[in-house]
Amino acid sequence: MKEADPAPATAPDLEAAVPPPGPLAPDPMFDKHVAIGELLVAVQTQDANLMADLAVQLAAVEKRYARTHRSGVKAEHLFASAVNMAVARRDEPTLNRLAVLLEARQDKAALERLQTLRATLKGSRAADPLAKLVEKLPEETGRPRRPTILPGRAPIS
Repeated sequence: MKEADPAPATAPDLEAAVPPPGPLAPDPMFDKHVAIGELLVAVQTQDANLMADLAVQLAAVEKRYARTHRSGVKAEHLFASAVNMAVARRDEPTLNRLAVLLEARQDKAALERLQTLRATLKGSRAADPLAKLVEKLPEETGRPRRPTILPGRAPIS
């Protein structure tokens, strides 16, 4: 004997099965002070300045409530991500800002890491004559330099 198919799910059942958008658990206490939803935008656009803003906001709220966000995101992680993004984009103004912020936070390990990455960044450009030549090419040819797009990455300008 053939069993009857179960009744199709109704619209409310389907909506209940869908998790809320975004990977971050809601935290009403933090949501009042930090636009944690902007974290996704900062990561997708590789915006070191926005990531630094979020890190500062999150650090202030962590200090105020003496705990971290329920999702497990910590200000120190956002500061580290901001440093990585700024180094990858060779964003000196943001690196300078991050150095000041990390010094104010008295985060010596992160500040030391930033300075090491900055020194490596400067050393790698000075030691690579081909990189300097490639930067001059668009000016000599009169054509604008096209950004290099890596799979899964934002364009590098």
